[in-house]
Amino acid sequence: MSNTNYRLAHTMMRVLDLEKSIHFYCDILGMQVLRRTDYPGGRFTNAFVGYGPEIEFPALELTHNWDQEVHYDKGNGGDIFVLKLLMFIRLLKILSKVEPKSSVQLNQ
Repeated sequence: MSNTNYRLAHTMMRVLDLEKSIHFYCDILGMQVLRRTDYPGGRFTNAFVGYGPEIEFPALELTHNWDQEVHYDKGNGGDIFVLKLLMFIRLLKILSKVEPKSSVQLNQ
């Protein structure tokens, strides 16, 4: 069964050394840095890498927590899974039929 309504947008991995990770994914695996943002208030940096524009290809979000000093144990580095909806209105219609109904009504 094929489903063209959804696609993988990105997944996240926490990394101890952002520059080494970017080197691995870009210089060795051939990805490119799509965007990179520092969050001084949260003391972390997000770098998104991938094989093409995020509108067309899934990306890998590399999250570097500035104060992390030891390697992450397998399983505690955090994992997220994000789906990008190509047919958002269809999803809203489906969700509006799910019980219990929200106090917010969706226009059909």
